[in-house]
Amino acid sequence: MINIKVISDTICPWCYIGKKELETAINKLNNIEFNISYKPFQLDPTMPINGVDRKRYIDRKFGEDTAKEVGNKIKEAGKRVGIDFNYEKIVKTPNTLNSHRILKWAEKDNKQNEALELLFYSYFTEGKDIGDNEELVNISKKLNLNSEKIKKDLDTDIDVKKIELEEWSYRDLGIAGVPTYILEDNMIITGSQSSDTFINVFNKNILEDSRLKNLFNDKSWNFKADPFYLESENSLFIEKFNYFLGRGKLAKYSFDSDTLVNIETNSSLHFSYPCLFEYDKNNYVIPEAAQSNGITIYKKNENSSITPVNTVVENFAGIDPTIFEHKGMWYIFATDGSVGSNSFLHIFYAKDPLSNWSQHKLNPVKINIQNSRGGGEVFKEGASIIRPTQNCYPNYGTSLLFNKIEALSPHVFKETLIGEIKTSNESHYKGIHTFSRNKNSFIVDLKTNEFFPFARLVTFLKARLKSNDDGVFLENSLFKRLAIVFLFFVFVVLIYVFGWRALSLFV
Repeated sequence: MINIKVISDTICPWCYIGKKELETAINKLNNIEFNISYKPFQLDPTMPINGVDRKRYIDRKFGEDTAKEVGNKIKEAGKRVGIDFNYEKIVKTPNTLNSHRILKWAEKDNKQNEALELLFYSYFTEGKDIGDNEELVNISKKLNLNSEKIKKDLDTDIDVKKIELEEWSYRDLGIAGVPTYILEDNMIITGSQSSDTFINVFNKNILEDSRLKNLFNDKSWNFKADPFYLESENSLFIEKFNYFLGRGKLAKYSFDSDTLVNIETNSSLHFSYPCLFEYDKNNYVIPEAAQSNGITIYKKNENSSITPVNTVVENFAGIDPTIFEHKGMWYIFATDGSVGSNSFLHIFYAKDPLSNWSQHKLNPVKINIQNSRGGGEVFKEGASIIRPTQNCYPNYGTSLLFNKIEALSPHVFKETLIGEIKTSNESHYKGIHTFSRNKNSFIVDLKTNEFFPFARLVTFLKARLKSNDDGVFLENSLFKRLAIVFLFFVFVVLIYVFGWRALSLFV
């Protein structure tokens, strides 16, 4: 069962189109059950109770020429899903509060979907005033609801406060437009989506494929993450995080020789997320090193090392910086580590990737814990530009989301969610956050809890013995090395004497 809350307004044409697309997707997925509920949202809560002249309202809002262009676009989109938008019949733009009351009352009789369909059809196709109580009563009769009671209740303020408070609860979540879809209270999809997009999102358990190959089936104290494919060398750049050192280093895996070697950085910083790019016949990498409070580009050398070229963004703790070129301009996407790692997305741009970077005019361009933080290389699929992101709600590594960049310039940014990769609840995989690909396959990092108790134990000890200077664990102090050995020995004894329950204090 997939539970979906659809935040919509009864006079929103894209909500009507989105409803048809969602229904098409559901009809194609016979193996999945859905529970759909429609929630109130007024596009214009200041609308007079008796409504306003539609033509004057639309012309004032968009301008006459733009209004015609938008109307034609909506009509074409409507035809593709079987909707006949008759804007020439619509005289009045209504206040939609009472229509949302009808939806709320219809839900009690499990007729909300039918009620919304009649409201949309009445307004957009027949051109009727769905802000008029008489029309709302007629709709209730078609639904076989208690029309006499509804007629009386419409003349009162029954459920008005409930609807207004519910609407504002969605505004408090950051919802500013409709349609918006909330899946299982942990994933938000904004905007009218195609049925194929919905199907891709609902079919999210693709990682249970038996053809998955584990590249690093070792038992070390290192986990491997953040893969980035380097085509010219048929290799992966990855983060190799050591629990004992408490920091990440970079490594390179060769598909041809099946070997993993460390990449020398000549730095004590924590390194991760080695985003690669090619420029002027040289390979470069932008690793995440937020500790430095900047974004630095490194050149890849012939040997297994990288050297810094230029700190292109200063005084910004960039998390998972992702670089790519678009229409002769280079862009870096990164979230702001100074205000949390996952939500505040910033964009920087330059004509030359090695120097003279500037802030995007809309920074932060997005504030969203679900799909702001970079989740791998930006890539092209046909004519589309796709930006993977990490879904960090409710937990880091919940899923990978894929966003289509609709518009991008130094002054404009717009992207639309088009898909998700997520493991099932029954899977032994418990997290995913970075995507890459080569010609023959896709590459992701997946988390398992195979050695979870020990990892948590080491993390606990690390936090208590962490140095006060540079934050690097156990690198400069013999005492700390001896302390960790002693404490680890103590815990081994506790496990032997008391069993695995001894770990429950720390896990």
